[in-house]
Amino acid sequence: MKIILQSMFVKQIENGLNLTKEAKNIAAVYDTSLEPGQGIPLHFHNDLEEIYYILSGYGMMMIGDEKQEISRNDVIYIPKTAPHTLQNSGNVPLRFLQYP
Repeated sequence: MKIILQSMFVKQIENGLNLTKEAKNIAAVYDTSLEPGQGIPLHFHNDLEEIYYILSGYGMMMIGDEKQEISRNDVIYIPKTAPHTLQNSGNVPLRFLQYP
């Protein structure tokens, strides 16, 4: 059995990390922060699934007709074509990693 190893890939996330040249199923990783009261407008993606991993803070996530409070260590899966929005409902920044 022949094992083919690729070079290790290590980069820091600074205003997003484009992975289209390195990964087959992950396009990018973003370190995102929303200040208290800020939100992401309602939108959807025709060809992308997303995952949000909450690092700190609190928010209200809406996917389709469902709403749920989210907080640190929550992982949110967003199917492609699903309308979604996120609002910081806390009094500290809401920080999360976003994998589109």
